[in-house]
Amino acid sequence: MPDQLRSAVSGPDRYEPDINPTYLEMAQHYGVTVVSGVTEKAEGQAKVEGGVLIAQR
Repeated sequence: MPDQLRSAVSGPDRYEPDINPTYLEMAQHYGVTVVSGVTEKAEGQAKVEGGVLIAQR
């Protein structure tokens, strides 16, 4: 869940973000879905960061 990451999202939009084609190919290769985070609300950010922490450990 990139938080409007420049290398992942080339065109920010709340409902239909423009995902970078190379980033999308990488996501398809690994079988994952790219979901853009909502920048105005930080309520989902803690869940994502917690998942990253678990993955790193």
